[in-house]
Amino acid sequence: MKIVVCVKQVAVLGDEVEFTDDARDVDPDYLDWALNEWDSYATEEALRIRENLDGEGGEVVVVSVGDRQVEDAMRRCLAMGADRGVRVDFARSADPI
Repeated sequence: MKIVVCVKQVAVLGDEVEFTDDARDVDPDYLDWALNEWDSYATEEALRIRENLDGEGGEVVVVSVGDRQVEDAMRRCLAMGADRGVRVDFARSADPI
C-alpha cells in the first residue's frame, strides 16, 4: 500500500520583522520557513499506518509543490521515516490558474 502525504512549508516570523516599503506586507527576507505543523502530524499518522500493515509492506511518499525551498520540509519528513519524496516544480512567480 502506498500512502501519499501532501506537505508544504509555511512562513514563520523570525525574531526581527520589517515591512515592505509600502507597509502592506512583511519583507520576505525576515521570514523563516518551516514544515506545516499539521502536515507533520499527517506524516506521523501515515508512518503509524505503515507500521500496522502486519508485514504487507507499505510505502510513505511525501509530495510537495514549489521551488527548491520546499525540499527542506520534505527532508524533515524523510528524516521522520518517509520512504520517498516527490517535488513538483512550480515557480512562485507563476500564475496558479
